[in-house]
Amino acid sequence: MAVPFPGKNSRVSQGRYPDVKLAEVRHFIPELRGALANDTDPRVYWKQRNSKSGRATVRYCCEQFMAKRSSALKPGTIATYESCFRAHLFDTFAERLVEDISLGDWIDFFDKKSEKSRVTSGAILKQLKTILNWAVRRQMISTVDVLQLKASDIGSASKVGSRVLTFFECGKIIRELDKCRVTKTVTNAIKACLLTGASMSSGLQS
Repeated sequence: MAVPFPGKNSRVSQGRYPDVKLAEVRHFIPELRGALANDTDPRVYWKQRNSKSGRATVRYCCEQFMAKRSSALKPGTIATYESCFRAHLFDTFAERLVEDISLGDWIDFFDKKSEKSRVTSGAILKQLKTILNWAVRRQMISTVDVLQLKASDIGSASKVGSRVLTFFECGKIIRELDKCRVTKTVTNAIKACLLTGASMSSGLQS
C-alpha cells in the first residue's frame, strides 16, 4: 500500500493476497494516518509496530493459520494439520517466541523426532515451514533460519509405498491413536480409513 509522506511515497507491505484480504488492510489505515500526523515515516512506524507486537509463539502461528486458512482447505488437510499441531507443535518450546528459537534448538528438536521416525520428522518440518512462511507473509514474524532446513537435513520425505499394512500393524496404530489428544471424529476417521482404504476426506465426510 502506497502512503504519501513529505517528499516521497512510502510503500508499506502488509502481506500478500489471498493471505491478506483488502478488508483487513483497511483496518490499518487509521494507524498509518496517526503516524503521518506525528511526522513519522509509515515504513519506520510499521517496522517498529511489528517488532513490538507482531512477535508470536509457534502455537499462536498455528492457531492463526487455522483460523484464517481453514475455510479454504479440504477436510482431510485440516485433519492432517490439526493432528500434527496437537501431537508435535502446540507445546514446542512452550512460550518462547518463534524469532527467539535458534536454528540449533530446532535441529535438536528434529533430531529427537528422527530417532523415532525420520519420515515423521520430515513431515513435521514440512508443516512447520508452511505455517512459518505464511506467518512471514502476514508480517506476524520476520524470516527465521529454520525455513532454510530441508527434509534431508533432519529426516526424510515421505514416499508412496506399495506394501499393505498387516493386521498387527493396524492394531498398533489404532492403539496409539487412542492415546492421542486428537478429537474422536478425527480418530474414528483415521481408523475407518485404515480398515477400508478410503481417503481421509471421505472418512471425515461419512
